[in-house]
Amino acid sequence: MTHILLIDDDAELSGMLTEYLAGEGFETITVNNGEDGIAAAISDRFGAVVLDVMLPGMSGIDVLREIR
Repeated sequence: MTHILLIDDDAELSGMLTEYLAGEGFETITVNNGEDGIAAAISDRFGAVVLDVMLPGMSGIDVLREIR
């Protein structure tokens, strides 16, 4: 099973994406801020990351820079 990291502060949207991706056979882990997203992404457990650009405290672009 492919694991997807979802970094998004919108709980409703995260829930819908998680439900949809589960139906397609993916396991989704959701975090709601950039700092937690970076820590999770560098754990190397994920086949893909879905990243919101407008996060509180740290932009998605800054998160992406840190992950890369």
